[in-house]
Amino acid sequence: MEKYSPTWAASVPAQSKSAGDMWFGTFITPQVIAFNEKTLTKETAPKDWNDLIKPEWKGKIVIRNPMASGTMRAIYSAMIATAVKQTGSDIAGFEWLKKLDENTSSYAADPTQMYVKLAGNDAVTLWNMPDIFLQKEKYNYPLDLTFLCQVQLC
Repeated sequence: MEKYSPTWAASVPAQSKSAGDMWFGTFITPQVIAFNEKTLTKETAPKDWNDLIKPEWKGKIVIRNPMASGTMRAIYSAMIATAVKQTGSDIAGFEWLKKLDENTSSYAADPTQMYVKLAGNDAVTLWNMPDIFLQKEKYNYPLDLTFLCQVQLC
């Protein structure tokens, strides 16, 4: 691998590039709670990540299979990292994930199956903001979102 420094390298914050110019992040993708706007509104949808583990969301969450999804691995990892940052241990992060699993109705094998389920019976998912906008605008999925900081690491 060779070093490369693009012309715009100086405008990239230090935390978004490697110290040795081996990679540069080009944008931050916000992770959001997306919901079916036919069944929920911004007022009735979950307001934050911890709402997702409340009993009223049991069976109403569809999640993209985390083993095959970089987006879901990022969200899961951020929840664990947040717990470490807040408590010095990963235990609370894994407990949160266990509660999320208990409320999850299904794990979609691919994003298209997740969107179909979200537009049908399932009401909520965790996903990235640009893709939710794309699905709504390009494919007319009935989606809206709750914009949050980058999980809880902001």
